[in-house]
Amino acid sequence: MIIKVYFETPKGSHAEKVATFTDEEYFDACYPTLEKIAKKHGYIINWIIHRGNRRCRLFKLLSSLNSNTKLEKSNLIQDTYLNVNMYIEPRNRLICPFQDEAGCKEPCLNTAGLGGVYPSVQQSRARKTDMYLNEYDTFMTLLYKDIDKFVSYCDKLGKLPAVRLNGTSDIQWEHKKHEGLTVFEKFPDVQFYDYTKIPNRKVSHIKNYHLTWSYSEASDRYADYFDQVMYNKAVVFNLKKSEPLPKTFKGLEVIDGDTHDMRFLDKPNKVVGLRAKGKAKTDDSGFCNFNRLKFLEETYFIK
Repeated sequence: MIIKVYFETPKGSHAEKVATFTDEEYFDACYPTLEKIAKKHGYIINWIIHRGNRRCRLFKLLSSLNSNTKLEKSNLIQDTYLNVNMYIEPRNRLICPFQDEAGCKEPCLNTAGLGGVYPSVQQSRARKTDMYLNEYDTFMTLLYKDIDKFVSYCDKLGKLPAVRLNGTSDIQWEHKKHEGLTVFEKFPDVQFYDYTKIPNRKVSHIKNYHLTWSYSEASDRYADYFDQVMYNKAVVFNLKKSEPLPKTFKGLEVIDGDTHDMRFLDKPNKVVGLRAKGKAKTDDSGFCNFNRLKFLEETYFIK
């Protein structure tokens, strides 16, 4: 086995090999020092495991560490948690039950970032979705193994593990069991978190699972859930990266959800403001719930 370690620029435009290991325990021992050096110079640390002629990822279903900008931000702004996501294809209502009511099928984050650039990303998500739908036990076995690996990896770094299972899906994991246990019961020391479009999910009794409800004005019926859902609400605003979010929305303070992904760190009774990404930038279904021109006019031109 050979482990090649790289320092990458934050946007992945350049990567340089900095070390090669043939012993996994030695790699684990050196990793914290390499991570500190990378962070000091503004790089992201990444690695590839080679077994024979094959390149192997650390995980089968979970994303690679720092696989997108928001994950990277989450892992850099604090030293307590390390987080990973899982991305599958939001193919149908079995994966995303409210995709029609909430109008999120077309502007889904599945098309944002690398998912909208590289066909191989979508192919990987499709394969994982096929496995979930057609080989559930195999899928869950791999998922549990991935989480177990991630927990061990976090232990070595002295970090707490945080996992977002629904990166581009909305599966009700509280109802999904494998070998008699839900993922939350199997891994009680892992902090799980998700966004959800399902307004009536009841998970407050699950101590290691945090939900943020994703608001939409695609229909009046769906929008009316705003005052009924007790979780924090995520609202997508049709704004550019450089443009500020509104201070309040429907009477609640708006916090900037683009600064990191760890929603379980948010204080309660907040609106998590998100700027439109991918196809959502041109959406007019109600998924983006804000009149950008009106907001800019009121913010900058009306005295």
